[in-house]
Amino acid sequence: MLNIKSLKAVSILDSRGQPTVLVHVVTTDGRVDASVPRGKSKGKYEVHDISDNGIKYSIDFINKLSAKVRGMKFEKFDDIKQVSSLVRQYDKTKELRLVGGNSLLAIEIAIAKAIALHNKLP
Repeated sequence: MLNIKSLKAVSILDSRGQPTVLVHVVTTDGRVDASVPRGKSKGKYEVHDISDNGIKYSIDFINKLSAKVRGMKFEKFDDIKQVSSLVRQYDKTKELRLVGGNSLLAIEIAIAKAIALHNKLP
């Protein structure tokens, strides 16, 4: 079973100089990071890349969510659905206006990398 010791988000600049989210996950197996660049074009039905309240809100949200994520059990990739369900409990908008889609995706990718590391997968 994967043991997440810490999950922390910080703001970084993507390749176009736009702020985005970087998530660090530390486990008993090591540290992994994941970031998601902001999209240049957006369709009207796409989720919002960051919170309507700004990048700082997205970062703060992830860092507050950290304790709940650390308490979850992750063994296989399918277990990542728990994170999506947890985020959707807070952000009930279809487009993730409150949290931002990049926040959720960065957490999910970081946890997927941590699961792969734990299971010694490439």
